[in-house]
Amino acid sequence: MQDRKVIAAAVLFVVALAPVSAQQADVNALLARTAKYLADYEKAFSVVVAEESYVQSLLTMVGGRTTRQERTLHSDVLETSIGQNDWVAFRDVFEVDGQKVRDRDTRLQKLFLDAPAEALTQSRRIVAESARYNLGSLQRNINVPTMALTYLRAGNQPRSVFADAGHQDVDGINAVMLTFVEKSRPTIVRSLTKDLPASGRFWIEAATGKVLKSEVTILGASSPAKIAVTYGPVPKMAMWAPVMMREEYDATDGRERIRGEATYSNFRQFTVAVGEKIKH
Repeated sequence: MQDRKVIAAAVLFVVALAPVSAQQADVNALLARTAKYLADYEKAFSVVVAEESYVQSLLTMVGGRTTRQERTLHSDVLETSIGQNDWVAFRDVFEVDGQKVRDRDTRLQKLFLDAPAEALTQSRRIVAESARYNLGSLQRNINVPTMALTYLRAGNQPRSVFADAGHQDVDGINAVMLTFVEKSRPTIVRSLTKDLPASGRFWIEAATGKVLKSEVTILGASSPAKIAVTYGPVPKMAMWAPVMMREEYDATDGRERIRGEATYSNFRQFTVAVGEKIKH
């Protein structure tokens, strides 16, 4: 009789483990479809340019007094992929609070089309120049809509632990919600001296691997960042593109709170030879 109890317990133990293994297999399969979805998009065209309307607000709390600032930026945002692991975006501000800060000459687009060998270096200079228009003392350049896709690329997926968090309806589409926690070091996003680990959620169409929404939290030492992006269909584009981005930064010392909301329109797509051989 005692032997039968032991055998029954063993059988129950095996049955309990089976759903976990099957669920992980489903997660791995979904991640593979998502990586292929992103790779197919990159093959179709390597550069996408959109117009961004970006409203930022800043609350500053000092000595019991609260002040509020608001700023509206209009920019060209160029998104591209580099090599196996990097998905990057560059912002080029052309208008601040209704005042032109440069001629609107699509210079990012021209860089990648006319001088791709120098495009990355020059684009990073433009990004640094544009970042000075961000409100608040927090220096940042991760506030671009496609940043989250970096964690889903095939070469980066092993850096994080992904888990199925159930299904949700996203604009009439049955989506799988995947949570993730970045485990590898160094992290994808870093300060000058520290790793900044990421965590968050993705809403993905199960059948296609299409990314519908993303939500990423970066654990910065002075101000954790939370960036949420909604994707939508764009005419003549195979992949859904970011149509809205929301961001939050709350300084750990309680002195600053930054909020932002950006919308995207007028998408243009190009095929450009951008790869790892480009000089950085």
